[in-house]
Amino acid sequence: MHNSKPKGTAMKAVKNSTKRENESSPPSRTAPAEPPDVRELPHPITFFVNGKERQQILRALRRIDGNRVFALRRALGLEEPGLVPD
Repeated sequence: MHNSKPKGTAMKAVKNSTKRENESSPPSRTAPAEPPDVRELPHPITFFVNGKERQQILRALRRIDGNRVFALRRALGLEEPGLVPD
């Protein structure tokens, strides 16, 4: 089978199409999105216990619910109406 295109032509076409894809588009003129309310973002709570205490705490939370956050809130009496575990 004979190819009528000269050698190297296909490679040039690939290089040219890649070059077009890599060219940057003009900057968007839309306004930036509003930043999220920091009060709505998750916040960590950190306290230190030894290994045995950690195991006991996690075991107790698992008995309440598999979701640690839900279990801790429930154990502390901080349940909100409509709060449903995972």
